[in-house]
Amino acid sequence: MRTPSRTVAAALAESPAAALLERLAATQSAAAAIADAVAELTPGLNLTQPGTADLHGETLLLNAPTAAAAAKLRQAIPGLLALLHQQGVEVNQIRLRVQPCGSAQPEAHVTQISDGPDTQTDQRRDAARRFAQELAARLPDSALRRAAERLQKKLDAQSGR
Repeated sequence: MRTPSRTVAAALAESPAAALLERLAATQSAAAAIADAVAELTPGLNLTQPGTADLHGETLLLNAPTAAAAAKLRQAIPGLLALLHQQGVEVNQIRLRVQPCGSAQPEAHVTQISDGPDTQTDQRRDAARRFAQELAARLPDSALRRAAERLQKKLDAQSGR
């Protein structure tokens, strides 16, 4: 005996994921109600993107991309709440947090590989070696002088001298 076929929506409505799907739909509804007003305040924030808004009960959490955007939104909370109430969305509190939105793919960092000597590193090493040498020459016999001499020897060995 075959069971009658169901739609995916009907199967999900009867699954343990039903509460999560309801919360997602409520979040999307609340975000859509204030999306235009938020876009005017902070052009870089699109509430229709996943992860920018989350509804927990009667509290709407907005993830601002920068502290400046969060400050603008914080000042607009009373107006946003009024707009939500006009749309029939039951939200009594809006909380903000700064969560920089990065691209889905991390940026590739280019590393230069050189067969020849790195002149900038060599110049820094030589300057450090000269400093350690001058410091050791000026200090009286002490633990600090011996440390400066060890540093000079180590830098000499690294530079091939």
